[in-house]
Amino acid sequence: MTKEEIATREANLRKAYDAANAAENAYRVAKANKFLQLSCPTDGSKKPTEAVILSTIDADQAITALRMANQAAQAELDVQKMVFKALSMAS
Repeated sequence: MTKEEIATREANLRKAYDAANAAENAYRVAKANKFLQLSCPTDGSKKPTEAVILSTIDADQAITALRMANQAAQAELDVQKMVFKALSMAS
């Protein structure tokens, strides 16, 4: 394996890490914002229970899409790590 191949694989692994971190951060921020929005009602209504808040968050389509993107990015990262490790051991 040449240095260029190793550098390319490292770059791919770094890109996968960056994508996974960005997806995870986007999901966490959206979930936290939704939790704060639901747990502190501005209309004066009673605060819902935590179970109701979490079920409402799980039902939100935008957060579900972010969760799916996060899971896909994490899976891609896992694959890239396994490939990098396997190819590094083979060298």
